[in-house]
Amino acid sequence: MVGLRRFVHAALLLAVLPAAGCGEADRHTADVTASPAPAPAPGLWQGTFPCTDCPGIDVTLWLRPDGGFFLRQHYLADDGDERYYALGRWVWDEEQAVLRLRGSGPERWFERTTDGRLAMQVPSDLPHRLERRGDLVPFTDTVTVEGEYEGAGRRFRECRSGLAWPVARAGDYRRLVHQYGRVPRGELALLTIRGRLEPTDDGETLVIEELVQLKPGRGCP
Repeated sequence: MVGLRRFVHAALLLAVLPAAGCGEADRHTADVTASPAPAPAPGLWQGTFPCTDCPGIDVTLWLRPDGGFFLRQHYLADDGDERYYALGRWVWDEEQAVLRLRGSGPERWFERTTDGRLAMQVPSDLPHRLERRGDLVPFTDTVTVEGEYEGAGRRFRECRSGLAWPVARAGDYRRLVHQYGRVPRGELALLTIRGRLEPTDDGETLVIEELVQLKPGRGCP
């Protein structure tokens, strides 16, 4: 039962809809002409969110300069090591001064606080805030994702974020080559994989640890 409650709580955090309006109609002229709030700097943002049945939820947000994001929620508890992930694209809405995370499920919105933190818009009076901890560090967690694969270029493009990486000749690569060999030359295949990113001298490469499914002749929905 505890695990079920945490799963529901994680789903709410990852798929919460914004509850804020567009602002009051009688704003002062000074507010209208003021300089727009600056976008949050790409980097590593972290914080601990409140939890109803555990000590808290460690939240880490990778805001990439290429517009992609990775979000991890790690439940702090003695009876497991539960983690939930979201991937997608982030944009800064200058008009409303909010950060929008667009990935699986509805958008997640964060406001900038006066001290520079990111406050997630949730239907709760408890703080859900992230603080920038510094520049990006590699995201190397193993996650299940879906994306397009093009064999000639040996590249995988993740559907939610649009980010693309070369596929390493490691892990489940041989099985991928075998199954992709049945795809007509030049066609895409839609893959479901468990994989991780591995830093290289000139960027990142994708290690497919497990090829879950290959659908020939299909791309991202």
